Amino acid sequence: MLAGRQLAVVARDLCHSETCGEVIGLASAAPVPPSGTAEFAVWVDDSWQGRGVGAALTRAILTELARSGLHTAVGVVEEGNLAVRRLMERVAPGFVLRRENGVLMLALPLRSWMPAA
Repeated sequence: MLAGRQLAVVARDLCHSETCGEVIGLASAAPVPPSGTAEFAVWVDDSWQGRGVGAALTRAILTELARSGLHTAVGVVEEGNLAVRRLMERVAPGFVLRRENGVLMLALPLRSWMPAA
């Protein structure tokens, strides 16, 4: 991360023999130099949404960003995506949401962030 490379965390299905090993979710992040900020995004396959995969991926990517010494994680949220807002309220309640250029921007200070249990 500090050298400008992207970071990714992958979730795979290890429970079902017919889909064993398939990717069911992905969290990625990339630094925005020289600001100490990283932009992150999380994707979960539709059939796995609502099962905690997104929360686990979000915790994992934010933990790695905080460990790498970055100060802030940012992301773009679709205005109608209430599920993402609820997820962030559970996982990282210190986030700030603001409207910028017609989209919602999420920002989380990583210095004070601690993974939720």
